[in-house]
Amino acid sequence: MPAARAFILGDSAQNISRKVVISPSAVERMLVTLATGRGLMLVGEPGTAKSLLSELLATAISGDAGLTIQGGASTTEDQIKYGWNYALLINHGPSTEALVPAPLYQGMRDGKIVRFEEITRTPLEVQDCLLGMLSDRVMTVPELTGEASQLYARGRL
Repeated sequence: MPAARAFILGDSAQNISRKVVISPSAVERMLVTLATGRGLMLVGEPGTAKSLLSELLATAISGDAGLTIQGGASTTEDQIKYGWNYALLINHGPSTEALVPAPLYQGMRDGKIVRFEEITRTPLEVQDCLLGMLSDRVMTVPELTGEASQLYARGRL
């Protein structure tokens, strides 16, 4: 956590510049929340650096801020979980090779933070699906069989 804190808030001894203007105690609370495997929702007015802060947190903790879902009225469960390579699906049937991981699948598989922008703009059924997976820390892939049909979250989510 000290390295993540220094990355975001800066550290003159290490010649690391501050990335965002925010209370150090707020950053520490966010880091503790994420370190304990819980989700974190940043809420505020437009233009208050929520996206920037979420990118910094994801980069500091996971080394990657690229696992991002852009929410909207047309966002579907498939877009946040997984999709299929239809050529492989038709030729070989459902398999892990035919599965195309979406950001949430990748984050759960790799133990990385997934950023969800504008979650309140997504349909309620997508929000319910997401909350269920955050709570249970498991994603079911009903098209697959055996162990491949269950993906358990590694690390944080």
